[in-house]
Amino acid sequence: MLSQAQVSQLLSLLPVPTFLLNAQGACLQRFGPQAASDCVDAFLPQDTIAKVYRAEKAQWLISQLQAALAANAPLEVEFSISQHDRLQPHPDSSDKRWFSANLQALDFSVHGENLVLLMLHDISHYQQQVQKWAFYDEVDLLSHLYSQRRMSKELSAHFSLYHRHHAPCSLVLFELDCFDELQQQCGHNLSDNIIELVGKICVSAIRQEDRAFRYHHNGFVILMPHTDTEHAWGLIDRLRKALHLQLLEMDLPQACTSISGGLSQFHHNDQRYMEVLNRADTGLLHAKELGRNRICLEHLH
Repeated sequence: MLSQAQVSQLLSLLPVPTFLLNAQGACLQRFGPQAASDCVDAFLPQDTIAKVYRAEKAQWLISQLQAALAANAPLEVEFSISQHDRLQPHPDSSDKRWFSANLQALDFSVHGENLVLLMLHDISHYQQQVQKWAFYDEVDLLSHLYSQRRMSKELSAHFSLYHRHHAPCSLVLFELDCFDELQQQCGHNLSDNIIELVGKICVSAIRQEDRAFRYHHNGFVILMPHTDTEHAWGLIDRLRKALHLQLLEMDLPQACTSISGGLSQFHHNDQRYMEVLNRADTGLLHAKELGRNRICLEHLH
């Protein structure tokens, strides 16, 4: 049998901070690495959960202990702790930290109490990376407009709203004229600068309720809720002229200083939002056939 000193030494070698807690959230013992004292202090600097956290957070944490006791099986939970959750602000400058906890009820009691072993992992860095990946998934890093993936979500949501409430909704799909030729002649640095510039102009030109997206290589989509094509036309034409003036200042060939696009709106017989986007794409092709530097309205069959 191991001596008490040997058991204590083994427990100190646990790779993460570990707490022995009762069903009321009182900590009877701490184990684990001394180097993780920051993690310990961030979670439970005092001996009782109720002394550290406001009622709502304390009740939730205690409920997890009680759930582990009731299940009598390993339980894993993830949770965040913010300064608002605490009775006293923690000196840690970060407003929120994320933890993963493994809880296991002991199969024996100590002094008549049922206890839970809680192993704590600080996963704040991982959560920050997850949030960063989510941001990159939603935003195009070059234009700083919403991404094509976000566009699919937004169009789907607005398409459903349209069929419920029948409020008008329009979109324009436009491309930079002769962009591929310009990229071949002048390289990616200049073309990247142009994409970034277009993103800035779109953000400054659209209304608060509108959404701008980068679409494929040199395409852009602007979604205009509560707006039919008649009223959307003025906004898009102003955007077209603003882009033209800004691109002229970059000393580009004349053919590369304009945009061509197609304008469409949701209709009651549309089955999918892609039908609206396809009509805008048809308008874009028609604008190119007519000599570029224009926005063409959809044609309904």
